[in-house]
Amino acid sequence: MSKFLVKYDFLSLIQADYLDELTNVTDRIVNDSISEAVEEVAGYIRHRYDEDKAFRAVKVYSKTSTYAVGDRVFWNPTIYSATLTYALGDQVSFDIGISPEKDEKIYIANTSIALAETPKTAPTKWDLKADNNTFYTCILATTAGDLPTDATKFTAGDNRNQKLKTVVIDVTLYNLFSRITPRNIPEIRQIRYDGAGNKDKSEHAIAWLEKVSNGKITPNLDVKLNEDDEIEQNTQRFSYGSSPITSYRY
Repeated sequence: MSKFLVKYDFLSLIQADYLDELTNVTDRIVNDSISEAVEEVAGYIRHRYDEDKAFRAVKVYSKTSTYAVGDRVFWNPTIYSATLTYALGDQVSFDIGISPEKDEKIYIANTSIALAETPKTAPTKWDLKADNNTFYTCILATTAGDLPTDATKFTAGDNRNQKLKTVVIDVTLYNLFSRITPRNIPEIRQIRYDGAGNKDKSEHAIAWLEKVSNGKITPNLDVKLNEDDEIEQNTQRFSYGSSPITSYRY
């Protein structure tokens, strides 16, 4: 299921193990909380900004899928396993760093891979493609098998509004704790959500949303067209190049 956020987004504000423990490693709980948070946040901005563009979903990359112009794509293959063999074209993420530092990369097998032939121990059998957990935007419609590293069809980078993304993460985490441990919400989650009741803490999510809603802050988002704007655009679109009106009188 595609959502505005992916689980990787939360790692800047919560440890992966803690998030899994909180949700019992159930993605549905996370996805439901994301949907709830997006609706809450959208309620503050939809009267001013294009909701569909602002919250366009992120799709997890699959070599069997096709993508349309504007699609947001997240590349995060399955982690390499030494207990598996791999075939030509299989994709894996592999940590080539020295513990405890991580350096996860995406590799694609260029031949058949036997057990324990890792990108480190059998580097000639694997092609390095990109950093793991990378975001892309589709700029030209794809066919199945097109890789995100194809610069003619994808551009690398996360094009979501970063402040909006952070706000949605904060609201999602607050909602997760409210749903699962309502009597034990961590103070940091409460502060980042609404200032823990202190209106003077202006950096929290709700304060930012209220300022956006009343026009005190103008985020870099696509402005919602009102009905007059749409009529004007349509009129210009269809009147361009038309012939002058001719009056016939006898």
